[in-house]
Amino acid sequence: MLLVLPNSYEFALLGQPVFQGYYSHHDMDNKRIGYAPLKNSGKAPLTYGDKPLRPLSEAGKTSMWVYFLVIVYFVGCFCLYWFYLRALIEGQWDKTVTT
Repeated sequence: MLLVLPNSYEFALLGQPVFQGYYSHHDMDNKRIGYAPLKNSGKAPLTYGDKPLRPLSEAGKTSMWVYFLVIVYFVGCFCLYWFYLRALIEGQWDKTVTT
């Protein structure tokens, strides 16, 4: 399980869920981190992956289409309430009707 949360730093923080069951070696001279499964953990050895093509700071940027769709959704919800549900609610609890 890899849990990366947005933050204001230019790097990602890896914590307990990533390191659990693995030995981690921090090689500060060569600027790299190595992982190996612990002997009795039952974890599979790690494999090599592709190097990311863009920095982490760009990966979480939201496109303008998402903002547009969110605005359209909220405007649609407001119109549904204003023109349909409000009339139903006011008609249901009309105070001028006596029983």
